[in-house]
Amino acid sequence: MIKSAIYRGRVRTVEDAIELWKASHDDAMDVRDMEDIVEESSAALCMFIEWQQEAWRLLRIGAIRNILEEGSQFQRAYHAAEQLIRSVKDCIESATARGYIIDHAEKLRSVIKQVEVMHKEFSAKWPFPNVDEMDANIAAIERGDCVDLGEWISDLQAEDSEEHSIAN
Repeated sequence: MIKSAIYRGRVRTVEDAIELWKASHDDAMDVRDMEDIVEESSAALCMFIEWQQEAWRLLRIGAIRNILEEGSQFQRAYHAAEQLIRSVKDCIESATARGYIIDHAEKLRSVIKQVEVMHKEFSAKWPFPNVDEMDANIAAIERGDCVDLGEWISDLQAEDSEEHSIAN
């Protein structure tokens, strides 16, 4: 929750800076402002990447109490990242079209690629509970349409035991 709040604050800071930059970007000094925006955007996205990596680590060791809430926070954070990326790219393109070179823009592009890859992984692998699927599984269990894992393991052990006795 804390990292989510910090990340949202950083994103809002960049969004506010972009709005100010758009309001008056008439001279070369404003390119310096854009460079600051690019650096802060990179920092915010790097923080997000670290937060996501930590969440995967915590998920693997079973240390996340509410997987649904954590996943929902990341969905909101990815949405904010997409909006931030779009806005910053537009500003960079505007400055570049006027002949300016924005320092650290290449670093930002690299960070953006990392976020895009992580978003795909998150979308494919985060274990969101699916209520319809859970209800269907509960109904199947109640009907007896399931495999008892204890019985299944016992059957496998018995088969393995029979194979060993036949081979000897």
